[in-house]
Amino acid sequence: MKRIPLFFIPLLICPLLLSSCVTGFTRAAPSKNLVRERKQAMAHQLFGVKKGETGEFDTLHEQAREDWQARDLLIGQLLLLTDLHYQDYRESLYAMTSGTDFAGSAIITAMNAASTLSGGEQFKTLIAATTTGLSGVKTEFNRSILRDKTLHAIFKQMDASRAVVNLRIQRSLSLSRSAAGLKDYSIDEALRDVVAYYNAGTLVGALDAIENNAVKQQEKAEVIINTKVRNIPEL
Repeated sequence: MKRIPLFFIPLLICPLLLSSCVTGFTRAAPSKNLVRERKQAMAHQLFGVKKGETGEFDTLHEQAREDWQARDLLIGQLLLLTDLHYQDYRESLYAMTSGTDFAGSAIITAMNAASTLSGGEQFKTLIAATTTGLSGVKTEFNRSILRDKTLHAIFKQMDASRAVVNLRIQRSLSLSRSAAGLKDYSIDEALRDVVAYYNAGTLVGALDAIENNAVKQQEKAEVIINTKVRNIPEL
């Protein structure tokens, strides 16, 4: 069989290096350092430490083509490595955003523009007074709303997306634990699902999922309005 391009390895390795750089800026807590150390140890064990060095991945990958137990072992290790990275990634993202202060400034800028463009003198006075109040609380707004609320929603989407992919992986593994079952869920397919599992736990993946869910909800609502409220038949 044709050997699968190991395109997912950079997806796992590059964030490991990037997140290591982030630590210097975020002053990681001891527990975070333990997670990162375990993650790096697993990555070295699977993929090797130096360039050109091989780890357990190559051996298990070859065995997994014919042995479902080797497949399950390799996928289990990759899922654990992805989980460790996800925990590290979440904490790094939270620490990075806790120091930013742009949400309040953006609102103040927008409202000042509105006060400039609006025609009514009373409305301008109201907006000006509001922006003055916002200037004093923009840091608190950023901490309590942007970080705690927005990131919380993004993390919830990450968790939900990861759970969906993980369920698919575990179900596929469970239903194919035999020599014949490898045809139904090969190591190549399982590795593609691991990549999807990894992507589901990224900021870009979460925002894409949120956008897709919003589009689906909008389309569903428009169908209901057109067919049941306005009685417009579907094309």
